[in-house]
Amino acid sequence: MPILTKLREFLEQEKVAYSVHSHPEAYTALEIAALEHVKGRMLAKVVIVKTEAGELVMIVLPADRRVDFRKVAAV
Repeated sequence: MPILTKLREFLEQEKVAYSVHSHPEAYTALEIAALEHVKGRMLAKVVIVKTEAGELVMIVLPADRRVDFRKVAAV
């Protein structure tokens, strides 16, 4: 199942309001936020990490935040 589909299903299941926008090519979530004329904290980005067991985990966070991989590993 594509990640976007999985994310949409999760947001709908949790009754989270969201909208989907198309944008020109960009390489970072902050670039996309700038193209959309929104603050980085208003745009969600997805980061995929691989666990020690080899499983893929999706982390969703605001575009202006960075993943603390030490905290992720602790969880």
